[in-house]
Amino acid sequence: MGDKITELRNQISELKAGHALKVVAAAEQWANDLEVEVRQLRSKLGESERVHKELRKELEGTERHLVEFQCLLKESRGKVLIDGGSTSVVVEDVAAA
Repeated sequence: MGDKITELRNQISELKAGHALKVVAAAEQWANDLEVEVRQLRSKLGESERVHKELRKELEGTERHLVEFQCLLKESRGKVLIDGGSTSVVVEDVAAA
């Protein structure tokens, strides 16, 4: 009877060890899969940051051009003065002033 108990205990230990190896292998595979996903996400993040930087530069250039065009537009329109709420409008040509 003692031999049977010892044999069963050994079988249980072997089963536990085999199951543990499967769990460890599954955990290692999961960790490897996550590492691959992290590398892919970092790559996408780097690309997104690069595109963001390019778009930011383009936006800044566009904003500078907009300010320049607004200044040119103001200069070309001249100066409009409204006389104290009356309906008369005086337009002065800035270039002539």
